[in-house]
Amino acid sequence: MSDPGRDQNIRQRVLRGTLANYGARFIGIATWFFITPEVLRVLGEAGFGLWVLAAALIGYGSLLDLGIGGAITKFVAEYRARSEDARIKELLGSALLIYSCVGTAVALVTLVFVPISDPLFGGVQSDANVMRTYILLVGLTVAVTIPSTIVQAVLNGLQRYDIVSLSATIGNFFSAGATLLVVYLGGGLIGAVAINLPTTLLMQVVNTWFLRRIAPDVRMDWRAGSRPMNRMIISYSWSLLVGRVAKRLKSKSDELEIAAFLPVSAVAPYAIARRLAELGQNLADQFLRVLLPVASELHAGDDRARLRNLYSVGTRVSLLIYVPIACTLTLLAGPILALWIRPEYGAYAYLVALLTLAALVDTSQWPASMIMQGMAYHRPVMIAAFVSSIANLGLSIALVRPLGLLGVALGTLVPTLVENLFFVLPYSIRVLGMRPLDCFREVFFPALAPALPMALALYVVQRTLDVQSVFGLVVAAAIGGLVYALGYLAAGAGTPELRLCLNFAQSRLRLTGARLPRS
Repeated sequence: MSDPGRDQNIRQRVLRGTLANYGARFIGIATWFFITPEVLRVLGEAGFGLWVLAAALIGYGSLLDLGIGGAITKFVAEYRARSEDARIKELLGSALLIYSCVGTAVALVTLVFVPISDPLFGGVQSDANVMRTYILLVGLTVAVTIPSTIVQAVLNGLQRYDIVSLSATIGNFFSAGATLLVVYLGGGLIGAVAINLPTTLLMQVVNTWFLRRIAPDVRMDWRAGSRPMNRMIISYSWSLLVGRVAKRLKSKSDELEIAAFLPVSAVAPYAIARRLAELGQNLADQFLRVLLPVASELHAGDDRARLRNLYSVGTRVSLLIYVPIACTLTLLAGPILALWIRPEYGAYAYLVALLTLAALVDTSQWPASMIMQGMAYHRPVMIAAFVSSIANLGLSIALVRPLGLLGVALGTLVPTLVENLFFVLPYSIRVLGMRPLDCFREVFFPALAPALPMALALYVVQRTLDVQSVFGLVVAAAIGGLVYALGYLAAGAGTPELRLCLNFAQSRLRLTGARLPRS
């Protein structure tokens, strides 16, 4: 049944959450762009590679959250929609008990493993005590990170993305500033890695304080948990764990493979190219993470029509965000790398192009994955992601010796194309009850077609302007983005998005007495 008021409320919540996420993400990206060249310069390529590997290892360690964070977000949103506060208390009690046990186990294993870890880094030119300290810091950071995810997951379930974004901004500023200070003062690799631990603790304190302020009725007591709730959490989250393992294998294993089969210094150019390629993903993710609790709420009311609309608009917006970024990175990667890092890094533009294509295809199916999680239809999607990640790992290992960094990039691209275009896409539209032709016409064609004139415009601008300067790059990217935006709006597919933005702006301006024409 149509309910314009509820539709508008959902749109407003999605937009508010998205804008809050973007604020934090832009700050995070800006700080990362700023500190990366400095850390690379001070630590050198080998030290920088180990710094990146520390982040990869911490990312792998976070898999020990067992996917429970996603379960907390879904069920907090669902129970809130049904006013089942007692169930929320039971949910958080079970999650706290499980997480505390896992975090303690990780800390104990780390303490046992550190004294016998020397063979692990036998090929690294570094002092043995330094590497032992390196492993200790990584392990303790993982142990603290696991239980710290509960509070953020609750805030996500409450759809308070403004609070989550503010906390992330505080953490980004602290981490970036402390990292630069430590490396400038001679703290070296160990100092840069050590910053992860206080940053995690700081964000936990900030998130907990905010949660108590906005939802004082939400309390965490491990005694409130129960065996039935434990079973329900595990039943939902095991497939999320499979999906998280797959995501980590795709996004973090490449650097580990390079370090295993190539010089450690080769990690730096690949990691930088991959981070550039994921720029659009990081931006799109700020919109997509809002979809899970909304989908859970709609699924609780068995509202398939709104779920289909959420998928259509969500996928189109994610492509709207990523496609112009992908075009810009693909065609201007060489000058960007040369200006940002060093001139010789422009030779790695081919890595950016291949990894950007893989990330674009992957991102196009993220809305489907989020909505499937909200509907509890996510298991086949997660299993497909895991199979794809194993193929990614095997293909990259097979190609890294004969093709070097190119082989690793191809090992990422090929399985990603097969997984998303031949399984996730058809499965999702079948679950939602959409026709493939309608999906192509309403979602993919409007977002992808304007990429052709944008690519042509970037090619012409690149031939006529000096893109070897920051000013030239900015002008080229602005012209390309304008061409894409005009093509997208001309197709008429952007009408719902434009209406949403105008309505949101009008509601905000009413506070000051200003007015906009009604959309």
